[in-house]
Amino acid sequence: MKVLISLNSLLEKKYRLVEVFFFLAYLIVGLFAFKDYGIPWDDVWDRGYGLSLLNHIMNNDMMAFDHKDKYYGPVFQLILIVGERALNLTKNSRVVYLMRHLATFLLFYLSVFFFNLICKQRFKSWKIALLGSLMLIISPRIFAHSFYNTKDIPFLSVMIVSVYTMIRCLDKKTSSMAFVHALICALLVDIRIAGVIIPFITILFLVLELVKIRKAKTALKKIIKISLVYVMFLIPLIVLFRPILWADPIYHFHEAFQLMSHFSWEGSPLACLYMGKFIDAKSVPWHYIPVWILVTTPIFYIVCFFAGCFFIMKELIRKPITTYIYRRDDLIWLLWFFLPLLSVILLKSVLYDAWRHMFFIYPAFIMIGLVGLTFFIKYVKSKFSVKRYRGIITIIAIVALFYQLHVLQFMIKYHPFQNVYFNRLAGRNVKEAKSKFELDYWGTSYRQGLEYLLENDKRLLIKIYAKNVPGLNNARMLNSKDRQRLVYVKNIDDADYFIDNYRWHPQDYAYEEYYSIVVDQAKIMSLLRVNKK
Repeated sequence: MKVLISLNSLLEKKYRLVEVFFFLAYLIVGLFAFKDYGIPWDDVWDRGYGLSLLNHIMNNDMMAFDHKDKYYGPVFQLILIVGERALNLTKNSRVVYLMRHLATFLLFYLSVFFFNLICKQRFKSWKIALLGSLMLIISPRIFAHSFYNTKDIPFLSVMIVSVYTMIRCLDKKTSSMAFVHALICALLVDIRIAGVIIPFITILFLVLELVKIRKAKTALKKIIKISLVYVMFLIPLIVLFRPILWADPIYHFHEAFQLMSHFSWEGSPLACLYMGKFIDAKSVPWHYIPVWILVTTPIFYIVCFFAGCFFIMKELIRKPITTYIYRRDDLIWLLWFFLPLLSVILLKSVLYDAWRHMFFIYPAFIMIGLVGLTFFIKYVKSKFSVKRYRGIITIIAIVALFYQLHVLQFMIKYHPFQNVYFNRLAGRNVKEAKSKFELDYWGTSYRQGLEYLLENDKRLLIKIYAKNVPGLNNARMLNSKDRQRLVYVKNIDDADYFIDNYRWHPQDYAYEEYYSIVVDQAKIMSLLRVNKK
């Protein structure tokens, strides 16, 4: 015990070095890992959308407004395309998509830094802040998506930054901070329209601040002033960063909001494998998102989350005014998590591809979990002697550490396929989960299948049949010489090989297996030799 106390004392003195080491180590991991991931289903289309937007801005080409994704947030796609052009990468598709992976990771990396700042401000502890940051990173699905998901990860990342600026704005109450917050919120809304949740929460808490200090005229004027500054800059900036709003802001913003609420799914009517059945993406049950979160999040985090919900709600019911005054940020986490979740349930929004559309509520999930953990630590401290308290906390810390290491082991062992992680609530292993839930639904594993084929079949031309779009798109990750060796055919009978990621077909095939990627006993992608008569 004395050794632990001495170590703790040393860490307290050198905590800045610990933080620097933590973020440096994470950056190094990311810089080595980003090259390993394939191209997800939507990314080629997203890049095309970005190109059409840039062409509209530069040449007034209206094709962007005919694009099927015209109401999708343009900001990050434009940044990626501008970066691609500035670095003159357009001619090399492999380099283009590696650049997109790196840029997505770097944005997420930045958001982890801001998440750390939020945690430090709330818990006044660098240790809890690093634990929260570690929980965000050691979330297998989030980790994988942070390299290739140019839709949901940028939204999650900027959401974190917007919450940080909101808290700073509410605390400092300065016009400059109100402007910064308006700028970040505009970028957030123009990545995805669902970002309006943060302006809503901001205005809600500004109104609550007015109620709280209604008799102090100087403070009232300050709040009214920053509210006006915030709104005055927010609306024009949203229009500025979204070209489709330039012609008719009100109409197009309404249409974008409608699209968010009731997205038109154009795929198979049996689009989602959920709890062992294929269901229509237009009519998923209310528990679709909650269940997906519960079966794909490390169980330790889930336990902390429910504890956090219990403690926050208990305090809110007992002392609502005191809770707002002294634990305002805990209410922000609750609104951040539950408001979007309840919205998609009540609006019966179209949902598919697991819960990636709702990744942006995950940081709030972790924050609530940290509240639960810290409340529990305080409860133990109040009920036991110092010696027993230290013993219990040490046991909890060891259990948490070993669980983190268990999750981390999965992430390292099955890299770069952390995106198919399931916890024990889904089954004993991923093989059991495969019959109930979608695995590599975006087809990033096709890349490794194509690379294996080209390395082991030395013929100059290889005929291949891909079951779905990512099987073609991932050829863009190959160098041009290897890419030219692949001949994609439209009929499986004309192919030498058949490649599939098991989407909409979780069962094995009758063809001869040439190569498969196996994660925790489950095949997530197979390259099959076509038997010709």
